[in-house]
Amino acid sequence: MIFATRFQSHENMTVEVVQISGAQYPHVIWDARMLIGYARVSSQGQSLDRQIGALNAAKADEIFREVASGQTVKGRPQLERAIDALGADDIFVIAEWDRATRSMVDGIDIIQRVADRSATVRVLDKQWLDLTTPMGKGILAFLSALAEDERERIT
Repeated sequence: MIFATRFQSHENMTVEVVQISGAQYPHVIWDARMLIGYARVSSQGQSLDRQIGALNAAKADEIFREVASGQTVKGRPQLERAIDALGADDIFVIAEWDRATRSMVDGIDIIQRVADRSATVRVLDKQWLDLTTPMGKGILAFLSALAEDERERIT
């Protein structure tokens, strides 16, 4: 079940707490042209439901879904389509960063490709992370390295 509680509103954003299957996610709604969502699982036996629920709660205008390894972004046509769909001032929305990639280099590449389209990245489970700053991008690179390390341990 999905619940959203709006608790703060500003001129160009609203902050909500979204509860999905017992987990709470802070959610910032930015005034943007489009919210383009991306959800990924590694295998057919896994469910996209939790991610799709979070992206729907975030009011994503379009959601690209994919079943593919997070080891590399190569061979991920839905990720490519999602990034290609971004226009200026759009937001690329991901429920959890390790669903985009489990590679530090690919994570940095995704952020740069989105920025090259004059768009921004928002990670729903890390709303405190401001990817418009070098520090925010550095923190996300570090989180990507942790996800890469985790991937190495499980493969």
